[in-house]
Amino acid sequence: MRNLFAEVDTIIFDNDGTLFQADLVSFPAIVSACKDLMKIHDIKIPIPSKDEINSHIGLPSSEFFKQLLPSSYGQYLDEFEQLATQHEINNIKKGLGGLYSGVTETLTELKKLNYSLGVITNAGVDYFNAVVEAFHYNQLFDAYLCLGDRKHLSKSDLLKELLDHFKSKKAAVVGDTKGDLQAAKKHKCLTIAALYGYGKSDEIESAHEKISDFTQILTLFGNR
Repeated sequence: MRNLFAEVDTIIFDNDGTLFQADLVSFPAIVSACKDLMKIHDIKIPIPSKDEINSHIGLPSSEFFKQLLPSSYGQYLDEFEQLATQHEINNIKKGLGGLYSGVTETLTELKKLNYSLGVITNAGVDYFNAVVEAFHYNQLFDAYLCLGDRKHLSKSDLLKELLDHFKSKKAAVVGDTKGDLQAAKKHKCLTIAALYGYGKSDEIESAHEKISDFTQILTLFGNR
């Protein structure tokens, strides 16, 4: 399988569920935002479970929050998203979230091997910027884009933008959801499924390679 990746010059990563363990930040943030709404408006709304929240991680930010608030409370959706996002940012600043084990060390090794490294994410701008700042993405990656910063685009569009930026001849995409693989295949990129993330295993079964630990990426790219 290593020969398949031999000509890769660019590696593009999804963020939540691939690099960043988002549930450590998102779950308490959603719970807090629900409680805030109930207190502010004197209403009762169901608080989603951690499993339910995790199942939606990876969706575009606005869709993620829409899935977590019953449609009968739709008039509070914008406020819910704002409250939850602020709690997420506060949680990141408190150190509740973290990169998966071995991410920083593995990326550092890949940079030494002169791969172009990038990130594309469906996340909102403020949330992603908090992650970027907290975990020094400017030192780990050559470029990163988030959907929240580019209205009316898709993850596939973000990927194309990075591929053009890097002038990539052959790229691989690492992600944990069906959407990551679909974007990669549209642009003829090789695919690596992060089995430890939030995606359903049967939806990422078609990836060219699968990893259960981030450091396994070096077995594919470490002998350049």
